[in-house]
Amino acid sequence: MAVSTELPEELERFVEEEVERGRYNSKSELLRDALRLKMVEREFDTRGIEGRIGEKLEDVLKDVNVEDAES
Repeated sequence: MAVSTELPEELERFVEEEVERGRYNSKSELLRDALRLKMVEREFDTRGIEGRIGEKLEDVLKDVNVEDAES
């Protein structure tokens, strides 16, 4: 899939420098890598939120008296 986008001057300069320094073979390679990193970051954030919700739920539930809750 071909994608075309306009980048702010600062980002365009960064992309060009990374390619010139040999860290990436092309602008496309850098952008693919950046998108993969963003996907991993989002997955990590989602798992982190789910983990914190689970921890808080456990804290709340350990303070609940089952007998009181049933009456």
